[in-house]
Amino acid sequence: MSVVRHRAGEAGSAFAELWEFGHLLWRPLGALLAPLALAVVPDSWSTDPGVKIAYGFLAVSIMAALATGALCYDLVRRLAGWKVAALLTFGVSWANGFLMYALSGSSYIIALFFAVAALWIILGDPISRRRQVLSAISAAAAVVFWFPFILTAPGLVITPWVWSRLPARDGFRVATRMAITFGLVVGVTYLLGMAAAGVRTPAQLMAWYSDASHGWVQSQQWKRAITGTARLMVDMSRDGILLKRFVLGDPYQSLTLWDLVRTSLWKLAVFYLYLGAIFWMGLRTARGRSALVISLVALVPMLYFALVLLEPSSPERFLPLLPFMLLTMAAGWQGAGRWVVGGFAMALPLLNGPAFIEAWPRTTDDTAAQMQDVTSHASPRDLVVTVTFADPMAQWMEQRVFHPSLSRGRPPTYQLIAAAEVTAAHWRPRFADRVLRHWDAGAQVWIRRGVLEDRPDPILQWVEGDHPEIHWNDVTVFLRQLDYDLVTARADGFSRVARTARSRALLESARSDTLAR
Repeated sequence: MSVVRHRAGEAGSAFAELWEFGHLLWRPLGALLAPLALAVVPDSWSTDPGVKIAYGFLAVSIMAALATGALCYDLVRRLAGWKVAALLTFGVSWANGFLMYALSGSSYIIALFFAVAALWIILGDPISRRRQVLSAISAAAAVVFWFPFILTAPGLVITPWVWSRLPARDGFRVATRMAITFGLVVGVTYLLGMAAAGVRTPAQLMAWYSDASHGWVQSQQWKRAITGTARLMVDMSRDGILLKRFVLGDPYQSLTLWDLVRTSLWKLAVFYLYLGAIFWMGLRTARGRSALVISLVALVPMLYFALVLLEPSSPERFLPLLPFMLLTMAAGWQGAGRWVVGGFAMALPLLNGPAFIEAWPRTTDDTAAQMQDVTSHASPRDLVVTVTFADPMAQWMEQRVFHPSLSRGRPPTYQLIAAAEVTAAHWRPRFADRVLRHWDAGAQVWIRRGVLEDRPDPILQWVEGDHPEIHWNDVTVFLRQLDYDLVTARADGFSRVARTARSRALLESARSDTLAR
């Protein structure tokens, strides 16, 4: 939709929306390819220009994934032979983070392609100046498609030094050459991006940087990292929610330790056994130790920033580490650890396959029916409100953009309790402002009916205590004060907020709290 607004000449934010700090060249690439996508994608698939452009993004992502797989295979083949290359490439292609984002049309996979290409180039001849420069340029390309890849740059620039065991003086010279090349490419590209985005002052630069977080801030990062790291390789589905319910003692959804063991903890155990095997393999040989040093240099800043500045519960946060994991596996391929790593690679299709082939059609069909229920009543301009993004309806509307139920257009969605815990305490004024702005634009607002019940339905994925300052009762008491005039057909559907004087007065009062704060 950023590309659609850009083509229409509409302003989406304070800065030129096409040039976002975190994914600097991804949306411009989409704008460049938009005419082709609009011309090629048939109207029988969709008449929505946003969906047609999404097909273009998806095509680029899939092609980048295939190219990444080819580079991974050739890289491992050089180090450990074609049989190992086939096994590990097959396993990586089923890694949860890789396959999920390959099929999402996001910038993460094209950034991963350039990161893998950087390693592939430099390991072909680590002492070649030409390859050092090309490798640094490729690593910079990864950064301008997704900025967190900058955190693994130290691991790349020391690769020739460590891999070839160069003397300290020569190694430092090579690392400096690569770091300068990398910094120049990233710096110049971002300067051009700043100019295009309309960033002119240091204060605007900080605001531009902050906008890229989309308000996503979390607490207790080290706890979230336990499952977030595992999600890089293993589909955890709703396991994170189950863990939170158990740890926080959710009174609405009680769980036992056995419930966690049979649904979640065994996956974590398998993943961390796999990580331990990689580390053990890296220690066993000289080449493996070189790869392990390179990987640890890449890991430390990535892990630190994920825990301190970013949020560690999403698999893309650790996607930049995937090339270094592959390098360590290939370089240290021997001993008992290879059986653990090989077995894990072969098991990934079984662990992750159900999430990608929709092995639970009943749940999928039920969500699709709910989707058709609300879209048959709401217009594409109406706002559809759920309590959190974990609600299957919210995820369906955000992620299933190609589904026939959205052929008339995808209504905008809104979550009452955002993932950003810094702003969660202010959910009432934020919600009130959003509703009033939609009403002023002539649109309607629909709220998930289950949000008005005394107890949260499990399907809403609410976790009591996840936001310590917000309780389920706070949400229901506030929303029950509003008037409602229409309901959709399904019992688990949506109610429309009535545009009455009473509702408007309540929302105006709630919105005024923003000014007081």
